[in-house]
Amino acid sequence: LPPRSAVGELVDDDVEDLLLRERDVRLVLHLLDAQPDLHIHSLRPVEIANAADRLGVSIVEFITRMRRAGANSIPGTGARILNDRIRAVLSEKTDPPVQSWIEVVGTAHSLGLGTTATMVYGHIESSADQVAHLRLLARMQDQTGGFTEFIPMPYMPLEASFRVAALAGPGPSLRQTRALHAVARLMLSGRIDHIQAAWTKLGLAGAEAVLRGGADDLGGLLLGGTLARTAGAEAHRELSLTDVSAIAAELGRPLRQRTTDYATVRRIAPRETQHAPRMLAFEDRSAAAVHGSAT
Repeated sequence: LPPRSAVGELVDDDVEDLLLRERDVRLVLHLLDAQPDLHIHSLRPVEIANAADRLGVSIVEFITRMRRAGANSIPGTGARILNDRIRAVLSEKTDPPVQSWIEVVGTAHSLGLGTTATMVYGHIESSADQVAHLRLLARMQDQTGGFTEFIPMPYMPLEASFRVAALAGPGPSLRQTRALHAVARLMLSGRIDHIQAAWTKLGLAGAEAVLRGGADDLGGLLLGGTLARTAGAEAHRELSLTDVSAIAAELGRPLRQRTTDYATVRRIAPRETQHAPRMLAFEDRSAAAVHGSAT
């Protein structure tokens, strides 16, 4: 592990490369041996379903093995919009059905592993589809209580195939982005306590905008460096504590470092930014990202 203080580690992999044999178990054990208190946030629902199928075991058995190996939670990514018709279009019929995502996430919750909840918005879906997605998440949370936060992510056209991009358009506007975060806060209030600003896709300006209306969490501070080819918008991105402190100061909001399950690590006094450039001008990429252009 790098010589920085870390409280969580995301373990991700390509579906085609993943078998979760002893190799994957050893990876988790190696991380925990290096830092025993590390929270392992490991493997997406589609990877879990794929690996369980290849190993010939049930979802329950596979997630039980993950937990025994030291996994603490899983990312709830791959939800896109929880509508089979829309998922088929966006993935060109490669996505598993909605029920598979629900089964993996619900099973994780039942076995004591929390997950995030996600949505990819601003493509071919309607407002009604967004509301149906949020209602499904709310029903699941009523049943399991396992979602730690909701992370809305804008559709990024340059990460799509030419065919999908032609159908889906340029992505969401800033107004649509702000509206989605605000509506999610209203619909999930009392169920899912936290809404995360996906700063790697929104840019810092977009993240600041949604933190003003709906979101309360800026997510993790990614470490810089070269990531896997599938990293997409997160490649070569890093958010420093200085950046976060400046955003908090501009918003007039308190700042705290948290664990993956939202326990407080420490409270941080925001730095003064009275004479510093506004965060809305901090990053040239931000405005384009907010208005739907991929970065």
